[in-house]
Amino acid sequence: MPYKTFLQRIASQKTGQRNHHRDTQTSVIQLHQFQFSRIYKYESDREELFQQVFSRIGFDEDWVLERVQNKLNFSPSLDNSFDEAEIQQMRVIYRDDLENFSYPLEV
Repeated sequence: MPYKTFLQRIASQKTGQRNHHRDTQTSVIQLHQFQFSRIYKYESDREELFQQVFSRIGFDEDWVLERVQNKLNFSPSLDNSFDEAEIQQMRVIYRDDLENFSYPLEV
C-alpha cells in the first residue's frame, strides 16, 4: 500500500478506533488510565526490556541478548520521503505520542 494511501486511511479514523498497530501508543496502552512504573522505548530500551520480560518467564539471559542483538529488518528499496503536508499530518495524528514519549519531531 502506498504510504499516502495509508496516511489518508489513518487520518480518516479517530484515535482509539484504529487497528492497534496503527493507533497512537498513548491510546493503545491507555496511558491516562493506568499508572505505569516504567515505559520502555523499543528504540533505546530494547535490550533491557527483553531481558526483564523474558528472564521472568524462564528464558536464558544469553539467549535473549543474542536475539535482541539481531538487526532490525528494513527495506532499503522503499521511498521513505515525505512532503511537508504529510509530515504535519503525522505530527497531528501522533502528537500525543511525540509529547508523552519525548520523541523528537524529526522522527
